[in-house]
Amino acid sequence: MKRKNILIAFLSSTLFLCSCDSWLKQENLMGMSEDETYSSDAGITSVAANFYSRLKYWQDFNVTDQTYDITRWDEATNNSQYWGFADNVGRNYRSYYDYTLVRELNLHITNLETKATGIPENRRNYYLAEARYMRAYVYFTLVTQMGRVPLITEVTEYTDNPLTLAKPRNKESEVYDFIADELDEIMADFGAASSKTRATKGSALALKCRAMLYAGTLAYNYDKSATKTLNLASGATGIERSKAEIYLTKCLDAFSELEKLGYTLYNEQTNRAENFYQAFAVEPNNNPEIILSKASDGTNLKNEFTQATIPRTQKGVDKWGSQINPTLNLVNSYEKVNTRSIEDMDAYVGHEVVESMHDMTSTYEYHIYDHAEDIFAGRDPRLWGTIIYPGSSFRSKKTDLQAGLAIPITGGYEFKSVTSIADLAATYQGKR
Repeated sequence: MKRKNILIAFLSSTLFLCSCDSWLKQENLMGMSEDETYSSDAGITSVAANFYSRLKYWQDFNVTDQTYDITRWDEATNNSQYWGFADNVGRNYRSYYDYTLVRELNLHITNLETKATGIPENRRNYYLAEARYMRAYVYFTLVTQMGRVPLITEVTEYTDNPLTLAKPRNKESEVYDFIADELDEIMADFGAASSKTRATKGSALALKCRAMLYAGTLAYNYDKSATKTLNLASGATGIERSKAEIYLTKCLDAFSELEKLGYTLYNEQTNRAENFYQAFAVEPNNNPEIILSKASDGTNLKNEFTQATIPRTQKGVDKWGSQINPTLNLVNSYEKVNTRSIEDMDAYVGHEVVESMHDMTSTYEYHIYDHAEDIFAGRDPRLWGTIIYPGSSFRSKKTDLQAGLAIPITGGYEFKSVTSIADLAATYQGKR
């Protein structure tokens, strides 16, 4: 009996240890295997969503280091933004070289081909076309910023000698050719997909149209680029002029096909100013002008653009306001309706001057307006849909914007800036 009890105890201990060993192998409840991911539409879509979030849009509403991507490269900024972000830390257009994303897209395409066998063929074809569209988009971004780049379309694995993975850069023209050929091959696989936030035949045609316009323009201006030594004999930069007509014809053909899909300018309002504003304000599905958009729903995906641009007089609680402001150059780019001319005018009479913002006096001669509204009067109605200017209304409230006063003094001007213009009204009333 005693020996039997010992044997039972030994067997129990063995079973206990085995079960403990299994129990200690923790299951990852926060992730899925590749086989699990590519076995369902939801899994594949979650992978695609990650890629969409990583595509580079140079004019975006994202906040980076307290500034906005959308204002770094347009008129609503200052020169320090360019130089402040013209480094090599991956934040700007001159340092974009995202082959990590290229590799992951290549892996995604391979997995769709080999692991998504349980997905109906028409849907799997769409997912493949979507992935190849995003890869073409990344290469378009690369070639427009860097010129010649290596075309890598297969998944490579690390080896003991990584130099075997090194691949020379393709010619600039070869990258554009790849983009066009890739988009042509996947065009039919989009089917009748009509999403405004995922790739479709329309977005593929639009990307091809844009890429071919870039390539055709480079080729057409080859001689001009050559005189400035911008072309390299290796083909790293520059496309021979003989290819200009080929690329530009492909651009026109893609545009013609895009029109046939029903995309057109938004034209629902008779008031031209209101119509231009509405083109950016209505829901994407109600706007035939939008081909592919990055939608913000205010909950899952937010942007703080309104919070930063709204006039401070209308900012409300916990809003910043007036952090991004247009320049006079931007206003002057809207032509006068009566003369159909664009004013080539800076802030000074007769010549361009750069002054220190810290100087409180100036001897230069400025363009003088009797009223702030005069700067904006009589211009293209699209100005109203772009800029909230003095005298215009926003959210049913008239806007009055003032930044300070230039007070005429002997030999020039003295600049005044206060918390409220009303504080100076009594002293300087009638002076401009």
